[in-house]
Amino acid sequence: MQRRFHADLRIRAVESLLFERVPLSRPALHEIRTGPLPQQATFDEEPENRTFDEETAIPRTHLQGNGRYSLMCTTSGRQL
Repeated sequence: MQRRFHADLRIRAVESLLFERVPLSRPALHEIRTGPLPQQATFDEEPENRTFDEETAIPRTHLQGNGRYSLMCTTSGRQL
């Protein structure tokens, strides 16, 4: 069942996040802002799966990260 789960391309794309370590210390608490809240950006809803079939001179990329660890996947499937 594990092999079947990890064979899914959606899981393989984010599989490296499964190997992240839990931080040893808590993040520091920040002061609460008393000013107005910033405007939130609105985004159009995107499809769940996106497929890039065309070859481009500059490859499209997807970036993931949490501040300490980052991952870049390109349209060719390379992870950098």
